[in-house]
Amino acid sequence: ICLSSLLAKKGKRVTVILLSETQSRDSEYYLEKLEKSVEKFVFSPETEEKAKELLSQSDVAVDCLFGTGFHGSLPENAKKLLSYINIPTVACDLPSGISSDTGEVAAGAHKACKTVTFAAKKPCHFLFPAKDLCGDITVADIGISDEIIKENGVFAEIITEKTVSAFVPERPENSNKGTFGTLLSVCGSENMPGAALLALRGAMSSGVGLCIAKSPEKVKNILCAAVPEAIYGETSRNPSAILVGCGLTKDKEAVMSVIDRGLPTLFDADAINVIAENGDILKKHTAEKIMTPHPAEMARLIGKDVEYIEKHRFEVASSYAKKNNTVLLLKGRYTVIAIPDGRLFVSEDGNSGLSKGGSGDVLSGFIAGLLASGFSAAGAAVCGVFCQGRAAEYLLCEKGVRGFTPTDVAGLLGKFIPDNKK
Repeated sequence: ICLSSLLAKKGKRVTVILLSETQSRDSEYYLEKLEKSVEKFVFSPETEEKAKELLSQSDVAVDCLFGTGFHGSLPENAKKLLSYINIPTVACDLPSGISSDTGEVAAGAHKACKTVTFAAKKPCHFLFPAKDLCGDITVADIGISDEIIKENGVFAEIITEKTVSAFVPERPENSNKGTFGTLLSVCGSENMPGAALLALRGAMSSGVGLCIAKSPEKVKNILCAAVPEAIYGETSRNPSAILVGCGLTKDKEAVMSVIDRGLPTLFDADAINVIAENGDILKKHTAEKIMTPHPAEMARLIGKDVEYIEKHRFEVASSYAKKNNTVLLLKGRYTVIAIPDGRLFVSEDGNSGLSKGGSGDVLSGFIAGLLASGFSAAGAAVCGVFCQGRAAEYLLCEKGVRGFTPTDVAGLLGKFIPDNKK
């Protein structure tokens, strides 16, 4: 209603279609102040044809029927009115018929070509299927501070280069391989040697000083030829962090041996499945840890289904991270990173070119390498997701969304670590 008056003052021809004669107190207030040139009427059987004709002759529709408080089903008159819109549509905050918190979409919801949301993006702007109906999303500053937002709901920081830079430790010039830590990779099996290989390639892009690969002999033979920089035999060097799980199979003994070492650890893939089946074992690990589940693995960890996970990504990640004192990286188009202290981060970088087998192994290897080289667990996770997303966007231009591989991504990850000279 306020927008109608603003547009009318700029000389635009505006009509307001209401769903009901009864309005909220705020709406009544602004209706009374509506510019005289703005026509308004209530959508009803008597005005239905008028609304159809008006919408067919208009240039743009602005969807303000329902806002962030919507849940459940759209009223029949709202569904009918929205069905008559066949012109470019701008939604205010979110398209009508979308649940702000879960991303659920009610029958009859209308797809916008642009959404202008106020103060900050809402969870639904990162959740599917809601995101598909929002079009391009712009945030309009209306004077609500971050502190107020934090006090009144989920607050996640969108990862930017500035976010990552704050986590990047100094990399001194006067250094050697021992300066930047040693990663022990406990990955791979005879049927999945590629997972161990991709994880190693990711790790080698992180700047870690050394990588030790602990894999079955047949896997080591493959890794030796592909990644000569790693160590494959016995060594007296002590790792500064461990990666466990990529292509491992559900080897409880291997996971327990890692936990017993009490070192900073990244748990991925089959290591997560072992933890899901033996929940108490995670309590024995008191050092820094990172877990990197995809939605199905997350569902196993908490005993829910994937649909539940996808509707509650922020809440699920945050709750698990706090309860288990772990950095929780919940993979997806908009990866969510939850820190035990309550902080939340979400990534907007990347594209569907990452939706290929092996992308997770590369990411875990890279993050584990960062962890071993001196990053905090939170910093390694945030930096890793950022760099993978940026690498995917770079490769999109070079090879197209279908044309690049996880191996391509692995070779580029280090390029996007912000230089943080202190």
